[in-house]
Formats: sequence, C-alpha cells, structure tokens
Amino acid sequence: MNSLAKYRIESMKSFRTDDGMAYSGKLICDGKQVATFVDHGDGGGTNVDFAVRAEELQFIDDIAGAGFDGVEPVAMAIARLADATETLKRVKKDFRKFICFVRPDHKPSEYGTVKITSRDQVFLDRACEYISTKYPEAVIINNESEDVLWARVLSWYDGVTEVA
Repeated sequence: MNSLAKYRIESMKSFRTDDGMAYSGKLICDGKQVATFVDHGDGGGTNVDFAVRAEELQFIDDIAGAGFDGVEPVAMAIARLADATETLKRVKKDFRKFICFVRPDHKPSEYGTVKITSRDQVFLDRACEYISTKYPEAVIINNESEDVLWARVLSWYDGVTEVA
C-alpha cells in the first residue's frame, strides 16, 4: 500500500502561475488535520506548518521509503498529494458523464471511458457488459470506495519523484 494513502488534502485551492502551480490547503491524516501548507507558485519552496512536531516526524517517517529523496522531501510529498487530489477531482467529474475503467495493459493513469447517454439501469448494465466483454481484464472504477479510488489515484504517481 502506498505510504501516502492515509493522508488526504482538504480545502485545497490551486491556480496556475508563470512559474508553475500555486496551491494551499490542509493535510489530513485519519480524519484529523495535521498541517497546513501553501506554495505560492513562484519557484520557491512549499511552506508546511505541522500542528505538532510528532505529526511532522510521523509524516517524514511515512514518506521515507516512497522515493522522496532530495532537499525538500516533505514539500515533494505534499506536491504529490496535491496533484493526486486534483486528479481525483477530475476523475470524479468524469464519473458524471462516463463509465470509467482501467486496464492492466495500459499505463496506470490512463483510463478508458464509455459515455453515459442514459441513466437507465438497463443502459448502464449493457455498457458495463460491453466493457467487460471487450476488455475482460478491465476494472470499472466508478463504484470503487473512496479509499480504494484514492489509493488507485496515488498509485498512478508511483515512481514519480518530481512533480511539476
């Protein structure tokens, strides 16, 4: 399991700048706020303020084996969580218009879609049947639990140590 999966980002605000992305939000672990963060998108670092030093040390311990080497591993982990949060929002938005599925023979972050043209259960059942017939190894992700979907989205970033 991804060591970041127990962390979430809430109240995130983000926008593009000339030097990248600016964002701010709250870092949540097991339903409890453990830190706030802000990156001004000016090429400088990400400011992370942990509520308690023990929570900061736990976060550092949790990210130790996740490939966050370098000068600012905490900032890099926050950036990955921020990117994953934005991706999760986009995927959930797609759920409104598409049946989404992943296939093991594609890159993890690529998911297929079938446009939902009707909310009729018969149509939805047939669309799912079509997907499973055409791609037997496919996993439809629309109905995955929040935790499973979050872990899936985080896994799309595995091996990425630089987040733009």
